[in-house]
Amino acid sequence: MIGLQVIANADAVNENVPQLTVWIRAGGKDVKSEITPFLQRLLEIVPEGRTQILICTNENDIILEELKSFYEAEKSVKLIFSTLSSYSLALTALAQNTNPESSVLSLSVGVDIRKDQLEEGLSNLKGRVRVYGWKIHEFQNDGTVPGKGWYNTAALIDKTIVRQIKEGSVPQWVDNGVLGKIDNYTIGGNEEIPMMVEALQRDPEARFILNVGDPVSLKLQLGTGVNYQEKLERKVAVSCYYLRKLYQETCTHETYESWFKSIWNSLEVIDFQKRALIAYP
Repeated sequence: MIGLQVIANADAVNENVPQLTVWIRAGGKDVKSEITPFLQRLLEIVPEGRTQILICTNENDIILEELKSFYEAEKSVKLIFSTLSSYSLALTALAQNTNPESSVLSLSVGVDIRKDQLEEGLSNLKGRVRVYGWKIHEFQNDGTVPGKGWYNTAALIDKTIVRQIKEGSVPQWVDNGVLGKIDNYTIGGNEEIPMMVEALQRDPEARFILNVGDPVSLKLQLGTGVNYQEKLERKVAVSCYYLRKLYQETCTHETYESWFKSIWNSLEVIDFQKRALIAYP
């Protein structure tokens, strides 16, 4: 997914460590006209000072011409190159250019997020909370089943997950088509599932938060001829496939039902406007 990610670390004291770093995975003609105004809006909501912006794109991508004046004027901007069609390579490239003490806010280009939403999320990314994500209004990801949980489209990610990615924990099989198809869906994306499972293997007490009470909106629809409902159905099918695969590869001492419950129960679906925890059966 073409996305943007912001890295934050409230505890950093070294002035050489960015307090807030922005990752952007962006490329292609659909993003070209949106990327500059999107960055301008972003700079209005992130904390001023000690902010770095990393833009990951393809070599010779069409957006480079559009971005030239922006990154020449902004000293905080750095371009890195990878293969955007590979989720694993792009995420790993971004992580390798990230300070290990930084956490990440992942946003897709076109996400409309407010300053107070960002501040609320950062205030809750502490302790054993590894991810704080938002419901995407257009997707209606409500946390009820895998594929409807937090998305890299809009989520704060703790520095421990960044370290995981640095170590190459995003498997290559999340790239589109590597595992073939399931029913009518090409398998790929949904890298949030292996990220969660890996985090829980390292720390079984890790928690993930999904805020459904104050959703963000996604203004840019990518993917010709595919609506949000069709994307959501694919996310659910692929996420369930991943969980079965990861169970077979990593678990030998409990049933799938028990293992699945331990994974999905780590997601806390919360309405922060009402300060209420939503429990699903």
